[in-house]
Amino acid sequence: IMYEDLTIAFSGHNIKWFAVLAIESFLLHYPSLRDNIIYFDDTSTDGTREELEKREIRVVTWSSESAFERDKMLNSLKIINNVGYISARVSFIISEIINNTTTDKLLILDGDTVTLSDKLLGDYYKELEFSNIVSLITYNGALELEIANKDFDSIKPMHEYYQRFRYFDKDSNEVFYPRIHFLTTFLNLTSLKSKNIRGDRLEYSYLECMNGYIVDTGTDLYHQLMDNNIKPLRINDISKYIYHWTWVSSSTRVSESSSTDMFSQS
Repeated sequence: IMYEDLTIAFSGHNIKWFAVLAIESFLLHYPSLRDNIIYFDDTSTDGTREELEKREIRVVTWSSESAFERDKMLNSLKIINNVGYISARVSFIISEIINNTTTDKLLILDGDTVTLSDKLLGDYYKELEFSNIVSLITYNGALELEIANKDFDSIKPMHEYYQRFRYFDKDSNEVFYPRIHFLTTFLNLTSLKSKNIRGDRLEYSYLECMNGYIVDTGTDLYHQLMDNNIKPLRINDISKYIYHWTWVSSSTRVSESSSTDMFSQS
């Protein structure tokens, strides 16, 4: 298989050596796919772009127009916590990658992963002929609406929309929502774009739900798929294929500032 119609996208912020490890470990198993790789650099200041370009990896970032729209939406949110705010920002990154990818198919891998096997593409790439999306699917715990946001009238309809697939765990007394986890996700972009599915919908009510830590990145996409009778194919036993350092880029964002100023870069 030549994979000519496949783009492999990584992303991150100020995780230079994790990004190098993510990409080089992937190339260790797929050395012929260097030209298929892009890295979406989210305004890094640690030399990530220079290091990756030195390795002949194509690096992309925000256009001025998309950065303006991103900041306009994100700066309008009521800040509950940086974690929810960063999740909302990641939705913009995923949407930017999807909208600017021109190949038929896309594989999104987190920028702080290590590829462990050459079986990942062999086991799942061909499934895109039958499934529009092949992904790790996880469930995130969430706050109840009234707890997360006292002024919730404006987002209540969207919050109710997400109730259809949630489940309540009696043991932990927590609510959980399914989501497409972009740690490892294959997408048939030609098919999804024809249905106007381009990641999470970047609308105020959804972003506010995420910002309040009620839903997470990929929750809205999961619901869009269900609305279109598209059943994602679940990647099982991800540990056979991918090691994840877990939350490296996001924790960098949180540690950089306790204010929202760090999100106004472009």
